[in-house]
Amino acid sequence: MTLEEIKYEILNTYTSWKSLDDSIDDDKYAEIDEGYIRTLIATYCEEQGYEVDGFPTEKRELGKTDDCYDEDYFTWERDEKYIDILCLEKEDVLELRLFYYKTFWSDQVTSSQQVKDDIKFNFKNNLYKTDF
Repeated sequence: MTLEEIKYEILNTYTSWKSLDDSIDDDKYAEIDEGYIRTLIATYCEEQGYEVDGFPTEKRELGKTDDCYDEDYFTWERDEKYIDILCLEKEDVLELRLFYYKTFWSDQVTSSQQVKDDIKFNFKNNLYKTDF
């Protein structure tokens, strides 16, 4: 997918996401929508050949012969960390993340620098509980 195709999908997903209420059931649907966006961005990154410590491509190959890298290894936490690291290194990934944040939480995110600063804060404070 291209950046524009992903942005289009983000906008489409936002339309259904914003119509959800604060019920427990709707919270589940919101998580599904947000997970879909995360997966889109992570897939884009993988298609571009972006890796962080062998994640995800090398780890997928290892999974063919090593049970440590089976489907349970590929969690949303790892995808999130992967995307965040790439946001600090790749302008296209930062652009997608910023577009997503500004679309879903426009009152909370103002700039790409804020996104970078928030990611750096998360790393500094060890908020990522997973390794590659």
